Amino acid sequence: MPVAAYAQGIEAGGFVYTAGQVGLDPSTGKLVEGLDAQAERAFANVAAVLGAASLSPSDVVKVTIFMTDLAQFARVNTIYERFVGAHRP
Repeated sequence: MPVAAYAQGIEAGGFVYTAGQVGLDPSTGKLVEGLDAQAERAFANVAAVLGAASLSPSDVVKVTIFMTDLAQFARVNTIYERFVGAHRP
């Protein structure tokens, strides 16, 4: 559930653009606790937007991840790798 009035994803010119995703649990509208849980939830949210457009992570062409602590990059990257699988956007 968005925290503001914007689309989670929109199709334009044959592409689907997703809004920025964070670790909000769509069933509660609250941020989940912990870095790993937040990253997993954010990628699950992206997957849900993709699924609504009949797409999957293998269709993704660009990902931008914003972090406040780059010392945690390896943890987030491990979760990202699970999300994209063998695909490397």
